[in-house]
Amino acid sequence: MTETPIINSTISHYRIVSKLGAGGMGEVYRAHDERLGRDVAIKILSADLAKGEDRSRRFEQEARATSALNHPNILSVYDIGAQEDSPYIVAELLEGEELRDVLNEGRKSRDCSRQRVKIALTASVTDAAAREHLYWKARLLISKVAL
Repeated sequence: MTETPIINSTISHYRIVSKLGAGGMGEVYRAHDERLGRDVAIKILSADLAKGEDRSRRFEQEARATSALNHPNILSVYDIGAQEDSPYIVAELLEGEELRDVLNEGRKSRDCSRQRVKIALTASVTDAAAREHLYWKARLLISKVAL
């Protein structure tokens, strides 16, 4: 895989359709799942970050933590993988405006308030999931030490 996938190229069974955006960890594309016949979002860790083992591990942890949650306001993760050492996460494709654009325009609407609630809920649920994971990890460690 090249550093930036070319539109219409394929990663596993996902055909890249268009670029949706980019952020600190990588780029997000609209893709078509050729097996299930649906459009998805695919987030690809940037080549520079993929070289760092810690970043790749955190990228995979993000996918696993998100996929463990089941709530209408939390993005569904469908798949994770790597192609030519570049990890990717496949998730449900959410249509609509970006919250950043709504906030930059200064709109104070009911929809904007709903988005803020969704973000706050997602942050608190993710934090709770991380704490639960650490609790069980510590408990396992203590059990092994007690043996």
